[in-house]
Amino acid sequence: MQLNYAPKILGIVAEYNPFHSGHLYQINKAKSICAADYVVVIMSGHFTQRGEAAIYDPYLRTEMALKAGVDAVYEMPAAFSTASAADFAFYAVTFLTLLNVDYISFGVEDATLDELENLADILLNESEGFKNLIKEKLSKGYTYPLARKEAFLNELKNFRNFDETKIKSLLSTPNNILGLEYIYTIKKIGSHLRPVLIKRKGSDYHDKGIAYNKENSSATALRKYLSLHSELKELESSLMPSSIEIIKKSKPLFADDFRGSISRKLYDLLYNDVDLSIYSDISPNLSDRIYKLNKNYSDYETMVASIKSKDYTFTRISRALCHILLNIKRSDTDIYKNNIKYSKLLGFRRSSGHLLKLIKTRSKLINITKPADAKDILRDEKETYKLFMSEVYASYIYNSVYYDKYKTELKNSYSREIVIV
Repeated sequence: MQLNYAPKILGIVAEYNPFHSGHLYQINKAKSICAADYVVVIMSGHFTQRGEAAIYDPYLRTEMALKAGVDAVYEMPAAFSTASAADFAFYAVTFLTLLNVDYISFGVEDATLDELENLADILLNESEGFKNLIKEKLSKGYTYPLARKEAFLNELKNFRNFDETKIKSLLSTPNNILGLEYIYTIKKIGSHLRPVLIKRKGSDYHDKGIAYNKENSSATALRKYLSLHSELKELESSLMPSSIEIIKKSKPLFADDFRGSISRKLYDLLYNDVDLSIYSDISPNLSDRIYKLNKNYSDYETMVASIKSKDYTFTRISRALCHILLNIKRSDTDIYKNNIKYSKLLGFRRSSGHLLKLIKTRSKLINITKPADAKDILRDEKETYKLFMSEVYASYIYNSVYYDKYKTELKNSYSREIVIV
């Protein structure tokens, strides 16, 4: 595509786990709203924010996205792809800002940009009352999301047109919460990115049933279906034909496949008397609880549910276990936030070759196209290289479990080729 004007680039943050019709709707809708010439995606690598392995490796999910019309896909490393909403959003916004795209698009359940900006302003200018109420609620056993929700409600009660029911709903749904973190980070770092909000259509984020009478099934429902069935005919309304063809040739991994690896890692750490609170998302109390309840469970969901409590949500436990498995430490994550300096391209459309030239001139990131060259390219950026290696390590864990299950070797990060369609 040869253009005689400054092209507009739309950035999207995604997991595509797997890529489905709802994702295609978001891409087309957002692209239409901002009249973008290109769509660039920053996508979670081998593990996702829920703290579970991606159903297919990043190169297969990249191929799905490219064949559906995305122009280029970059990898989000495990240290951030498995992080809390705040850190996940911080990486995504910082990355797209430095890549120098024009827009960032994300899905929401029902929030408006004005609502998210108003809430973000409260976070940017936290009053003593706001901070103290969070501390008070946490001391009473509230989870952090619930404590923060109560602080927001208290802060907003004197605002004109305050709608308590709407705010409670807004702060209780995953895409709205992540959307708030995107807006907050844009404001905090002074990013030039212009947000494009797209309301979800079809099933809710956590719906586990295939939406036969709706336009879009959730990724959760699709993963559940794929774990139980080999026949894909019933997914034709939810997946593009190109995605179905890729899935037919591929073998999935599920959270259950990693249960044994996690349990064995915990036994090893217990034997060496390691305090699990060195890992991200784990407090000393949670460390004790995980050790105490590490047993031989029949499946991953039962394992997480046994550790879950009123203080720790299912997702929090899942992320904590993932951080233990992948050796993602709290101290490392704090350092990584100041070392988001490289981009790793997973794939691009051949017809969008001009985009890569454009990004090369605009981007402030160090471009990694051959992972084997990363050590040399980042020789003066030790902490950035360590961040890069966090995803390489995650890929080795992912590939080893894949081999245990299928007795088939996946190419490692150094030998895997960029996807071009």
